[in-house]
Amino acid sequence: IACHQAGMKNVVASSGTALTHEQVKLLKRYSPNIAMAFDADKAGVAAAKRGIDIALSEGLNVRAISIPEGAGKDADECLQKNPQVWFDSVKNAKDVMDWFFTMAFVGKDVSGPKVKQQIANELLPLIGLIPYAVERDYWLKQLSDRLGVDMTALRDDLKRFEKEAQKSNKPIIIADKKPAAILTRLDMLLDRLLMILMSHHDQISRHLDSIKTEYYQRAAQADLYEIIKNHYNTVSDKSMIFWPTFFDQSDHKEQFENLKMLSELALADLSEVDLETEIRNTILQIKLEWTKKKRKETEQALVAASSASNPDKALIEKLFIDLQNIN
Repeated sequence: IACHQAGMKNVVASSGTALTHEQVKLLKRYSPNIAMAFDADKAGVAAAKRGIDIALSEGLNVRAISIPEGAGKDADECLQKNPQVWFDSVKNAKDVMDWFFTMAFVGKDVSGPKVKQQIANELLPLIGLIPYAVERDYWLKQLSDRLGVDMTALRDDLKRFEKEAQKSNKPIIIADKKPAAILTRLDMLLDRLLMILMSHHDQISRHLDSIKTEYYQRAAQADLYEIIKNHYNTVSDKSMIFWPTFFDQSDHKEQFENLKMLSELALADLSEVDLETEIRNTILQIKLEWTKKKRKETEQALVAASSASNPDKALIEKLFIDLQNIN
């Protein structure tokens, strides 16, 4: 907000969360160039690293904005103290790999092999994220020259990082990340349907009867679906529905914003005919996935009940009936 008030309009904030692949892909639609500013404390640097690795892997030209010491911990403080310092900092933003090299080498004596290895361990995973061979080779050469180490040794280490990443099924990243929850195909389909309903609320009345409440079983999804359905049903003039304003006062604001952003990325180019087909197909796939999941859960419960040392006949009979009625 402070940047926009100062006249710098091409600025977005990540609202206190680390950048995601979806956000970076959305930004990439507008420009291949991105400059990142972050708080100067350790937490800010760590957050920046988590976003930078994603931006690098997407092939963006990434630069790092460094605010001079004492000029403010972030863009807002810097603008309050001296707007020109902020504008100069943006203008003089370093290529992000230059910035990482500076951070890795500062205050270190590179005459010893252990320090050389430590710096290599810090920078090679980042170099490995760069998708372009020529650019990646350039930074390997820079690291080789500054460490006084043969490039063959650095390439061997880079291959080691790549193998370790493949074994653990993780991308090569510099910062630790909390593993994301594993989403099932049903979860993804349900999220997609929510995206469509929020982006095209005129479609809700046509398909509401086809969507069973029990499809939405995860707490976060269920709450959001109920909010959307209830709000739609209580508003007399459907043309006056404006979800961003409604969700501003909701505990689900962040969840709504994430889905809204994803919908802009995934659904922007669909025509009205394609959108109608997409909704019908999505609901059909949800029904199939939900039925398959429900049948499997009921079958497992039936086996467990039948195998119990003291079987509950009433429960077994109920589960058997439930299984017959799943469709």
